[in-house]
Amino acid sequence: MPALYAHLGNALAFDFDPENSQRARAISERFDDERGVRDAGLALSALLALPECSGGAGVVGQGLGGRIALLLPAGDARLACAVASYPRDVKDLHQATRRIACPSVIHLAISGDAAADGTLLQALSGNSQVTVQACTAGPGFDNANLPGYDRSAHWLAKTRTLALLRAQLGPVYDLARL
Repeated sequence: MPALYAHLGNALAFDFDPENSQRARAISERFDDERGVRDAGLALSALLALPECSGGAGVVGQGLGGRIALLLPAGDARLACAVASYPRDVKDLHQATRRIACPSVIHLAISGDAAADGTLLQALSGNSQVTVQACTAGPGFDNANLPGYDRSAHWLAKTRTLALLRAQLGPVYDLARL
């Protein structure tokens, strides 16, 4: 994933404290989804042009990156798979998830998140290519630097993510033979 916030200012690295969380949220609210998807598409084009990239590509993102990880394959058929962990502003993503044509996993944080609404879970899983995994943890469960980090949810999401990536991109090993 490219540096999605780069056009909003230099050195956008923050400590994880309440003051910086407010500052990060204010910057996040100015983010332009279309530009983010375009930037991610350009990064994908550059990746696919590399001679080392011979087996396809996938996208993995968290928070805002998770949002872009769902919006990108909704309009770009070049991706082999997509994974989004606690995508930001998930309520308005159900239209995008209907257009995703590659195997995808959404790791939703249902604690403290609007995703606990059953109709939203149903809407997001309305595409047979999209699997919704509801984690009973809050946003940030996958980031050890955040207060919402949940070790169990992190490893469960990581296992599911790796399973999708290996199935779609390889390598696939015959473990019985090994």
